[in-house]
Amino acid sequence: MTKYILPKAMSLALILQALPLVAQSQSTDARVTNAWAGLAPPTMAMNAGYFSLSNHSDKGIVLVSADSPAYESIEIHQSQLEDGIASMRMLKSLAIESHEQVQFESGGLHLMMRKPVSNMSLGDRFAVQLHFDDGSAVDFEMQVLKSMPQVNKSEPSGAHQEHHHHHAM
Repeated sequence: MTKYILPKAMSLALILQALPLVAQSQSTDARVTNAWAGLAPPTMAMNAGYFSLSNHSDKGIVLVSADSPAYESIEIHQSQLEDGIASMRMLKSLAIESHEQVQFESGGLHLMMRKPVSNMSLGDRFAVQLHFDDGSAVDFEMQVLKSMPQVNKSEPSGAHQEHHHHHAM
């Protein structure tokens, strides 16, 4: 009798573990496209990450943090020019309204990525995860490039690079 109970209990445990994954995938409809980071000199202790972040849901979302196994820390930053003086400040969060697209680009919003774990070369890719205030997250890859990628106008913006894997923490 016990030899039949154990397989059934294990099957039930696997099913119960999978259930939250199905529900979690619907918690946020954020999408990242055209993700890239500049090629930094090997001695540089920080780099910036750029991408487009779209909210395809019917409610606002709030980005609260980002991380990557490729960097010791990542912060959300905003560059600005005020009275002819350039400055940069860390943001604790970033609200993205329903059906809004936000550009992370040079001279504006960007991810400030500090202390790379290893040197990166042109064309390398690394994983990044964005975290939202509702506990959901979006995983995507950034590619190391010399400059901003050119988007082919014949295909939807970043269609070949679009990532929208969602899960709650």
